[in-house]
Parts: sequence; structure tokens; C-alpha cells
Amino acid sequence: MKETDAETGALPGVTDTGLWRLVVEIGSSWLGAWLNRVGAGDNAPDGGDGVETGVAPDGAGASLRRVAHAQWDSGADCLHCVENAVYDNPAILDDYEADIVLTTTRYLAVPRAWADSDELSVASYSAVYGATAEEDLFADDLGEYAVLYTLHPGLKPFVQRTFAGARVCCHAVRWARHCLPKCEAGCDVFANFAGRMLDVLLCIDGRVVSLSTRPAANADEALYHIANACRAAGVETCDAALHIGGDDNACEVADRLTPYIRSLSRMKYRDAAVPAAVALCAYR
Repeated sequence: MKETDAETGALPGVTDTGLWRLVVEIGSSWLGAWLNRVGAGDNAPDGGDGVETGVAPDGAGASLRRVAHAQWDSGADCLHCVENAVYDNPAILDDYEADIVLTTTRYLAVPRAWADSDELSVASYSAVYGATAEEDLFADDLGEYAVLYTLHPGLKPFVQRTFAGARVCCHAVRWARHCLPKCEAGCDVFANFAGRMLDVLLCIDGRVVSLSTRPAANADEALYHIANACRAAGVETCDAALHIGGDDNACEVADRLTPYIRSLSRMKYRDAAVPAAVALCAYR
């Protein structure tokens, strides 16, 4: 496992667990952890592919402190690497209240009633992503749906043991909750770039129709995914309002789509130097 920027031991100025909240982002090949001062707002660096695009402030008086950052090869045992990253950094294990953000493409929206049934949840999720154990499934609410998701077998029991009482969320659900209040009548498409990935949320009259996270290394791939979301929903792009944000690809996509959409707005849900996971945790 390759590890970078990991701090071990006590961190000066952040020993009061009542004044700081732990935010941990876990992806398929990385883990990032930060301490965010309670009440500091949407402080947090991108985790998309394990590469940070911003540097969190680390002065004793700063409102955001990076605790650890670890990366590993995509073929490595994700659970083993997460365990190592956590246990190698004692500050993560201090008695802070915590938010755990799981960044994953393996999520599925189902009617809320299905999520109330373990049998239906497992059956529906397994039909899309292959056999999945009940004890590995997380679930978040999003409008009239429940979003089922996993990252790696055994991760949920580990999180529950290690971060008892923590709030766990799927990155896409937290981001979608931020977008929903901005919906108006008609079709709204929200798109966000982070770490060579694209989140796309499509709503009609404020109701969630689709939510997806896809690889998007450039503007062409992003345009395809946005157009495909509209096509699958039976919506012409000329009838859609596009709300777009994220890295530099967002500007090119916005420029190229402007002649073909109803309206365009730029979104900013975090400062460039703030990690995505920490920013997302401002949206409950």
C-alpha cells in the first residue's frame, strides 16, 4: 500500500473532541481523514481518484486539519488497506463524532418500501451488482427513494465497530441533497466533476428521476453521460436546465451545451482548497 501525508499521534490544537468533528472519506483505492472545527461550515480536497486538488490548512488555529491520506493499488484488498490506514493513524481513533463518506459508483435507488425489507434490498441490489450480503448493504434516503450502496465486503461491519455512532453516507446522495432545493418546474440536470468522475442528477418538477456516477476523463465523455441521462428520461436537452460545477472540464461542457439547453447555471458547493468529503458533510 502506498501512503502519503499521514500524520500519526496527537495533533496540536485539536485534542478537544467536542470542538472538532472527524470526516473520513473512503473510496475504492484511497482513504482521506480530516478534522473539521464544529461550526466551521463546509470545509474539505477532492478524493475522486485518490488525488487531492486542494491543500487543507494545517495551522493550529485553522478550522480544518488533515489527519491522514492513504492510497493503494486498485487490485489490492480494499478492506485490509482501509484497516491499515485507520490503525496506522491513532488520531482517527480518538473519540470524535464522525461523518463517514463512501465514494462509490455501486449504488442503486429503490422505492423506500423496498429498503424496509432486507430480502427485497438484497435481491434488488444483487440483481444489478452481483451477489451481495445483507450485512454489507448501506442505505440512505433521497426523496421518495432509498439509495442502496456498498464499497467492499466487510467494510460496513468494520465501520460500525470502529466508528460507533458515526453518520455514514454515499457521496452522491449527499451531493444530490444539496442540489434538490434548487429544482424548479420542468427538467433540471445537475452535473458535478470531481477526480475524473461525473455525478449526474436529473429531476423533473423537483422529483428525482435518475442519479449516477460515471468515469469522465474529459468533456466529451461528460457530454455523453449528460445527454444519455436526458435520453433515458425521455427529455430533450433543449427542455433541460443545466446546473454544472466541479473542475475545469465543467467550463468546457457548459460552453458546448449552452446553445442546446433551456438555461445554464454554474454551481459551487465548496471552495477549491476544501476536500469534497468535508464540504458534502454540510448537507444533511
